[in-house]
Amino acid sequence: AAENEEEASWQERYLRLQAELENLRRRLEQRAAAESADNRRRILADMLPLADHLDLALQHRPQMDDVQVANFIGNIDATRRAFLETLRRYGVERIEPQNEMFDPNRHEAIGQAPSPEVPADHVAQVVQAGYADGERILRPARVLVSTGAGE
Repeated sequence: AAENEEEASWQERYLRLQAELENLRRRLEQRAAAESADNRRRILADMLPLADHLDLALQHRPQMDDVQVANFIGNIDATRRAFLETLRRYGVERIEPQNEMFDPNRHEAIGQAPSPEVPADHVAQVVQAGYADGERILRPARVLVSTGAGE
């Protein structure tokens, strides 16, 4: 009888340790997945200024007919498109909410502007595009919000 009790006790300890080991394995896997996702978001967020600089270069391009300037600008545009496509392949969505209803979860209002074309509380101008990694916002779009038609 004592042997059976001791065997049952060892069996119980074995099962408890096995369950603890499984729980530990699961927690470690979850922690590793969370750290991997955090690292991914950090890397992607660090890459966003490159897209901003390319956008600025294209916005401020000289209005010349010079072939070399046109080629240079074409190369900047091709680089920008390739970079944005790379972000898309990694699941990063560019947030450009022109004329959309203002959403404080995805947009950062940096000011207001009257606009006869854009209804009140909608995005009148996107000052800087935002980016999302799935449902997580890497950076909100910086926008001017319409106050509707001016008086």
